Amino acid sequence: MRLLRFFALAVPVVAVAVGASGCADTTGTGTTDSGLVFLQHAGSTPGVGDSALLTGVVEDSDGCLSVRDSASSRRYMPVFPVSTSIARSLKPGDQVTLSGGAQTEPPAGVDLPDECSADGPFWMVVAKV
Repeated sequence: MRLLRFFALAVPVVAVAVGASGCADTTGTGTTDSGLVFLQHAGSTPGVGDSALLTGVVEDSDGCLSVRDSASSRRYMPVFPVSTSIARSLKPGDQVTLSGGAQTEPPAGVDLPDECSADGPFWMVVAKV
């Protein structure tokens, strides 16, 4: 009888835990409304300062969202926080200003999809300004 009571209580808890974990996007990528793949980080902070600004134009880089810096013409692969929907509405030609910081290596824990280049540089987004 105790065993049956245990399973009656444990099975719903496991089902809720599995269902809830399926809701979070922790794969390291998302897709914009216009169909571009973009990179995401799951951490609460990206590991860079947030005082630098990337101002530029959104581009389609072989199906991956990138931003061409207005000042240097350098192309960055922005990595957006999972906790925000900043990137979903972006489309090629949009002017953006993103606070965060640059890094040359792909972010740890982010699996780069085929559409996105591993060459970087990457812009760890803290917020859209």
